[in-house]
Amino acid sequence: MKQRLALLGLVVFALLACKKFEEEKEQKSLDQYRSNFIKGCIKGDDTDSPFPSAEKNRICGCIADAYMKGKRFDDLVAEEEADASSSFVKPAVEACKFVAKGRAWAVRVPPPKPLELYTAETKIPQADPGSEELNDAIDLRESKQFDLAEAAFKTLVAASPKDAEFAFQHYVNLSFMGRTDEALDALESAYKLGFNEYPTIRYIFLPGAVAFSTRYEKTLAGLRDRYNTTPPPIGTPYAFIPKGKPPKNGFPVLVVLHAYASNHGNWVEFSKDWKKRGVVVIALPGSLPLGKNRLCWHVGTFEATHDAIQAALKSDLVSNVIDPKRVIVVGYGQGAQHAVGVVTEHSEAYSAVFAIAPGGPPEPLGDKLALETPAKPRMVVVTGSEAESAPRSYRFQRLAAGAGWPVVLLEQPGKDSFPEEYPQNGVAIMDYLLGKAESIKGSPKLKPVTPSAAP
Repeated sequence: MKQRLALLGLVVFALLACKKFEEEKEQKSLDQYRSNFIKGCIKGDDTDSPFPSAEKNRICGCIADAYMKGKRFDDLVAEEEADASSSFVKPAVEACKFVAKGRAWAVRVPPPKPLELYTAETKIPQADPGSEELNDAIDLRESKQFDLAEAAFKTLVAASPKDAEFAFQHYVNLSFMGRTDEALDALESAYKLGFNEYPTIRYIFLPGAVAFSTRYEKTLAGLRDRYNTTPPPIGTPYAFIPKGKPPKNGFPVLVVLHAYASNHGNWVEFSKDWKKRGVVVIALPGSLPLGKNRLCWHVGTFEATHDAIQAALKSDLVSNVIDPKRVIVVGYGQGAQHAVGVVTEHSEAYSAVFAIAPGGPPEPLGDKLALETPAKPRMVVVTGSEAESAPRSYRFQRLAAGAGWPVVLLEQPGKDSFPEEYPQNGVAIMDYLLGKAESIKGSPKLKPVTPSAAP
């Protein structure tokens, strides 16, 4: 009996020793694979997706661990032999990139100011358009002439080393070029110089390889805290109210929303014109200030814009003189995006929407294939045939028409999207939006496009 137990013990010992040997062999193979993976990642990084030089080991180690997680050595070899490893590496790469998400990284919307009456003494500071040289450099970047843009940005930064906006725009260009270390240097410089446009870096210029760096995360956190604690000054909404007694049901209302990095001062002449025509116009400032009298609308939601509109409509200044059943939201650029967004999400609260050259974040209709709303407001969309807004405008029209909305898409030749021969076209468009006409009879250049004919 003792001999059998001793023999059994030897067998168990041998099995355990064999298992331990196999485990050690497996671990050595995995360690060697990880080491080779990291070496290949660092070496190949120079031509593929450049990581910050000081953090290459950490980043490549993170990617290796994410890729190898839960896999045996034989599994990894089999993936390579099947040429399937690349499809698994990509998610591992993304897993190691910093992504700002959740409430911790949200943009704080400053409390809006109350609606005020626009008078002859009112002055709305114009948004700073930026220097001609800066805009030229940005145009080069947007046309993907990064090398020429880089030379222009370097000249600007050298001439004005304390200008935070120059430093930030230089960061954007360097980031697009994949020059990660230099991009991070430029971003940190912009932050130290007082750059305070957190909404812009958070939502507009999304990071490339810089997002792998802890330097980017740290700087972004600093920009977030600075903006959410001490944002730039916000704008004051103004009401343009016609003289005389309002109609029985009240004056119709136009709520105007400006473009990104602009402000409602651009709508003053438009608002005065429609005030003379018996329409209350509410010129709203964007909910997020960017500094230099530039404002934008929230780039993650339409609710802040809807809330601002409703607060203005309920103001004692206008609530007793307007017709709540005739509220038209008009917007240009990002303002047009928000006009479409608030009207489609709260269709029962608005009678019509007029979107001129819609563009910028967020996307009002997302990836919807159909538009289902409680009410069906009238919609007019204007775009240039070669404008960046054209594809989006066609899509808005198709979705609205498919849902039974009364919708007109107006297209004019070229890239310009603002209705030509204004106010002739403006009056025709507004008559349609107010329900005074069932079609738009405007300039021959401004042609209605049917949904079936849209590209």
